[in-house]
Amino acid sequence: AEIGKLPHVSCYPAEAAFYLYPNFRSYLDGKQLKSAADLAKIFLNEAHVAVVPGGAFGAPECLRISYAADMRVIREGIQRIGKILKNLPVTS
Repeated sequence: AEIGKLPHVSCYPAEAAFYLYPNFRSYLDGKQLKSAADLAKIFLNEAHVAVVPGGAFGAPECLRISYAADMRVIREGIQRIGKILKNLPVTS
């Protein structure tokens, strides 16, 4: 539910045990942000939120996010990601 609050991010219902794969395609501009790995670096360095690029899991425009944590911690992480996204241009 928290992921659905992120602008221009889509996410299918969870199929894996503890992971979601939200799609951040709308933020990949092919220049500064060429891949989900670039976004993962920004989220780690600026928001202090660790996520894993989805390319290794067959989802190159997605980030792998674990939800095996306290809901309060998850909400805080999603809010931090949302603050970063507000400052990024939407490409599609």
